[in-house]
Amino acid sequence: MAVIDDLATALENMGPLQQINKRIFKYTIPLEVKPDGDVTDILLEESQSEPDYYADSKFNGYSEAVDISLFYSFDLPMSMTKLEILLQEALYLNGFYVTESNAHYLDPDTKQQIKTLTVKKTQGLEDIL
Repeated sequence: MAVIDDLATALENMGPLQQINKRIFKYTIPLEVKPDGDVTDILLEESQSEPDYYADSKFNGYSEAVDISLFYSFDLPMSMTKLEILLQEALYLNGFYVTESNAHYLDPDTKQQIKTLTVKKTQGLEDIL
């Protein structure tokens, strides 16, 4: 299973996200989906994949990174900061390491706050092949 699929499944079941109304999309948000400030949309996009765990003149692992873009609803049940901390802790417990956490910015059309996190997961080749 691709890391982006693992991440989507993990996000569906993570405690912090169980408390919010959300939609999760992989790779793109379909054109027919309209922005909705009552829902937090989560977009997952692959951002990097590369060999890792080098030894004996070869690589023995593979790292994949995914950008998580959070388009926050207007009525979150907690602060964005609290949600992000709980989310990052849950990601870590699921084997995803946060490698980048960008500043919030405002969507000019919907006026929703947006936050992008980049997470990385490295697996041994024996777990992939």
